[in-house]
Amino acid sequence: MRNDPILVDNAAYWHSHPVEEARTWVHQACMSPCPTTKHGFQPMRMASATANTAKMIEYALSNGFDRVVQMQMGPQTGDPRQFKDFEELFSAWVAQMEWLMNILVRTVNLGRAKDPEFYGRPFLSAISER
Repeated sequence: MRNDPILVDNAAYWHSHPVEEARTWVHQACMSPCPTTKHGFQPMRMASATANTAKMIEYALSNGFDRVVQMQMGPQTGDPRQFKDFEELFSAWVAQMEWLMNILVRTVNLGRAKDPEFYGRPFLSAISER
């Protein structure tokens, strides 16, 4: 299965699942790989970072300026009218994606770290061993 070693390693590293348990993973919710045991499933819905890649193309074509909110949002990647080839457009898009993913990943990681502090989950605590 594609990416299986990566998913097993991630489950073991990020969620402390034993490797044998992590190898039994199935998709939970929309795309969350989780082991199939009572000890293994993720006992809460995690926030996720979803990036609008079309918006990043818009930013690449507008030098990082968002015309909807009328402000500079992404990095200034150059005037697209001056791009000489597709590679320059692609590089601008990559720069916009790196900027956005940096923000999204840090925000989601903060949410995951703070979630247990603010939200109790008595039902999930009752059915989960983790």
